[in-house]
Amino acid sequence: MKMTSADKVELSSFENLFGTEKKEDAEIMEIALEDLYTFKNHPFRVIEDSSMEELIESIKEEGVISPGIARPRETGGYEIIAGHRRCFASKVAGLKTMPFRCKNLTDEEAIRFMLDSNIQRENLLPSEKAFAYRMRVELIKHQGKAGLKSAKRVGNEAGDNERKVYRLIRLTYLLPELLELVDKKKIPVIAGAEISYLREKEQEDFLELVNDSKRYPNTKSAQELKEVSSKGEWTQERLQEILLGKATRESGSLTIKRKNIQKYFPNTFSNEEMEAVIYNLLADWQKRKEGDKGEGEN
Repeated sequence: MKMTSADKVELSSFENLFGTEKKEDAEIMEIALEDLYTFKNHPFRVIEDSSMEELIESIKEEGVISPGIARPRETGGYEIIAGHRRCFASKVAGLKTMPFRCKNLTDEEAIRFMLDSNIQRENLLPSEKAFAYRMRVELIKHQGKAGLKSAKRVGNEAGDNERKVYRLIRLTYLLPELLELVDKKKIPVIAGAEISYLREKEQEDFLELVNDSKRYPNTKSAQELKEVSSKGEWTQERLQEILLGKATRESGSLTIKRKNIQKYFPNTFSNEEMEAVIYNLLADWQKRKEGDKGEGEN
């Protein structure tokens, strides 16, 4: 049977960690799901999408075919190194246990295996790669290992270049709401990396304007915002000029901050609902003005 790319990744990682021991000969344990714990700061999300639904149905019919990898915890139970999605699917499918290969792994071995097992997944989000790379780089720096620079080393391991590794790691310094916009492809990865250099308050200002205007930065505007911040020239006017465009501002457009008018609306109102109310109020106001003017002429 032809080996899939996922099988190749799993087999390569297994051999790296378990040496020459044959995969099929390794001890497999059925571990109670209640004794399994998520890997600390696990960067890869378990998403309930169509792929997860397929996995759940497959496990209901055939069980877990490919065992996960876990290591014993000092305080009891087992920490999942690889198999978080299978574990979640097993719980939904009603299973009480799941097969795992267990081994005492160092943090470095565990993190590297976790990355090897997930980094080649299709549709991996930028945020997932970002936190995974940061975790690996910080571990290398903590260990003080000589040789290649940490980012270049991680890139070599994952098949990315050093610049891309740095760029992705920068995304972890974004506000969560901005990082979500990168994941949704509203903000390009390169632009997101530039925005990450803004101070927290500046990122909050930027996010508020983005939410109000529905205008998103390109790489050029993101670089301009970064430069304005680094020079200490950050103002609301400069932010609006760069993001909305000078011509747009001079043509008479107006952005009203939601927080400044929120007290007049129910918290459940969307921006569109608030906008509709404002237009109706302005229309009524205009009618009253015209009525007052008519009475004055009589």
